[in-house]
Amino acid sequence: MRRLLAVVVLALTACSGTTTTPQNRPTYPPSPCPAVIPAQPTMIYPTNGETGVPDGNFTLVLSFQYGTNGLILSPANGGASVTTSAPSPAPTAPEADYSVPALLPATSYTVTAKLTTTPSGIQDVQLGTFTTL
Repeated sequence: MRRLLAVVVLALTACSGTTTTPQNRPTYPPSPCPAVIPAQPTMIYPTNGETGVPDGNFTLVLSFQYGTNGLILSPANGGASVTTSAPSPAPTAPEADYSVPALLPATSYTVTAKLTTTPSGIQDVQLGTFTTL
């Protein structure tokens, strides 16, 4: 019970009070707690940096669902971005499948997700890149 209480007290006070510089001098006002950023999924297919990916009509698979919207695929050549469908549960959950429409051949794409980080804001999070055939 005492250990649990100590952990709770430590967690509640971890971001209060003064903070110190590398020279152990207190700073005022105290530095705010760092924002909690959710873990980022990895690209299972295609993998980050993969080349020779079909130029569309395939399923992009993430290690887990990241938000509720589709992903944005932006070509490196500055062309028009493509949005995937909203994710559907993968047969091997917790993975998430995104249907990718037709893409330009021989083009590098950056995969970006829109993550709601606060009630008033949406943040673009880059997940990786791939290049089509």
